[in-house]
Amino acid sequence: AIALVKGWNLVPAVSIEGAANMDADIYFTGLSWTRGYGFNTSTDAFASFIPNTDNDSEGNIVIGKGYWVFLTKAGDLVP
Repeated sequence: AIALVKGWNLVPAVSIEGAANMDADIYFTGLSWTRGYGFNTSTDAFASFIPNTDNDSEGNIVIGKGYWVFLTKAGDLVP
């Protein structure tokens, strides 16, 4: 588990199941988060995603990358 604080957190995307990517809502299950950002190296820009939406490729968590996520209260990320 990764302990996260209220506010912005830079978190790694890891999988103990060997998945290549995962929906952001599933990856951040159990956390009170309001927005996330990932960096797209193809477009050289940050891509924003929010919870409870039909996340397209910008909302997919790619294992091996890092993401900024904003939490409204502290919690534990369990990959």
